[in-house]
Amino acid sequence: MRRQYSMRTTTKLAIIGLAFALNLAATNAQPQPPRDPLQDVFIPPELILQHQADLGLSDQQKQTIRSRLEKLRPELEKKQKALQQQVQTMQQLLQDAKLDEPKLTAQFHTILEHENQAKQLQFNFMLVIRQTLSSEQRAKAQKLKQDWPQARQQLEARLRSKAEKIQAGIQDLAESGADPSEIVTIIQQQVQPLMNEGNILEAEVAMDSALKLLAEKNRK
Repeated sequence: MRRQYSMRTTTKLAIIGLAFALNLAATNAQPQPPRDPLQDVFIPPELILQHQADLGLSDQQKQTIRSRLEKLRPELEKKQKALQQQVQTMQQLLQDAKLDEPKLTAQFHTILEHENQAKQLQFNFMLVIRQTLSSEQRAKAQKLKQDWPQARQQLEARLRSKAEKIQAGIQDLAESGADPSEIVTIIQQQVQPLMNEGNILEAEVAMDSALKLLAEKNRK
């Protein structure tokens, strides 16, 4: 007889699955900024993180990039949240029947200021990456960059699809009274840490393991 889970446990597991899916979306589906003059010079950080093995990064290089990323992430999230709030303020001002041009202009400059602060953080991180890589690694990364936009879109689509299936599978198992704790453990102890380290392809392998386990439990 299957172990019955309380509604509280079911809800908790569903929230874990939802948080997992949302975290993947935030990690792997960042909006792309308009093309800028430095785009051809610098290499996207996410490309480096996803091709660590291809580029032959040493342990020291990985540690340098990860430590800077860990420091950058909360700062960037804070800047982006502040930027979103300023954009919302602008949207509210634009709803007024009579537009206040001086106020709108001031708000526009405030948005630009917050946007530049976020871009400065990203720029500093790209500098760290460039200084960390060898000339050979930079050359190889530039070659990988040529196919990057299409490869990134394909990867994001795969990850979103798998995240949604895992989320739904966890919730279905919990609601049916089955034990989804093994899948939750894979997410918490394998997928999430790998995502945080930028090992996206390894995280995808762990997601495939979770999906395989879900399929096995559904056959029982």
